Amino acid sequence: MTNSGGVTLTFDMHPKWEQASWWLQPNFYAGKNIFDILDDFGVRATFFVSQFDKVKSDPQWQTIIDRVARSHEIGGHTLTHPAAPGSNPIKYFYSEIYPNYSDYLAIRSQPGHQHWPAYWTSFAYPNTKADAVTNEFLLKIFTRLRGANPSDGSGPMPTAEMERAGVITAGWLDRFAFTPPMGSPAWQDGWKEWVNDTAKINGYVVFASHLPSWYAGNPSDPIPKYTDPSVLLDFLSHVKFQTDLQFVSMSQLPRTAQADTDDMPSELEDGLKQLEKLRSLI
Repeated sequence: MTNSGGVTLTFDMHPKWEQASWWLQPNFYAGKNIFDILDDFGVRATFFVSQFDKVKSDPQWQTIIDRVARSHEIGGHTLTHPAAPGSNPIKYFYSEIYPNYSDYLAIRSQPGHQHWPAYWTSFAYPNTKADAVTNEFLLKIFTRLRGANPSDGSGPMPTAEMERAGVITAGWLDRFAFTPPMGSPAWQDGWKEWVNDTAKINGYVVFASHLPSWYAGNPSDPIPKYTDPSVLLDFLSHVKFQTDLQFVSMSQLPRTAQADTDDMPSELEDGLKQLEKLRSLI
């Protein structure tokens, strides 16, 4: 019987902190870049992009996002990538989500970029989760949230909790190269625990990655912080050839259950209306 679960691979892009050319480096076998490799493995990944204000003024970054949109999904990752959303969902929305989304739509409306999706499929918190009100609000805008699941990536979830959640946020794939995740008997194969356990329950597992930090020779990061690209190749090969799990994008995951609260501030309700108005203009 074919497994009905899957594996989701996401990448975080930070145009203010990275160079667009880093994403095209031929650092894989046969001189291929990350997009070539994902195509070879038939992976539809999700790219979470912050700082679209930078993309808006940088043709090189627009070219990279064009390349992403051809085969993958684009998600939102806030404007400035704050360490935490804080306790004020209204401020978080109007300072981090709304302007980033506005810049994204402004680029999409330009000639030559109409193939970009009309809106982000999903949203990723930078380094954290948020309160129920903020989650409920974001789930009314996006198909899916990364980081809104019971597991925070610190270790494998108990079987009962995995079955209840259906989707496991495993944390950073690239972290497995330099630190042993809590609860993992062997850091070299720590990611396999989540993949294989996911296969047992017909569930889904989400891995985040930060690819440019893998490249030696970056002016701002001469020593790779995370790992060699071979770790990603091992991961892709294992999923494709040693499991019957499918690669799925964030929007293809089962929809996250919305929060039970209806206590949404009126300012956020107004924010929803503003986003819908923006979408109607493109």
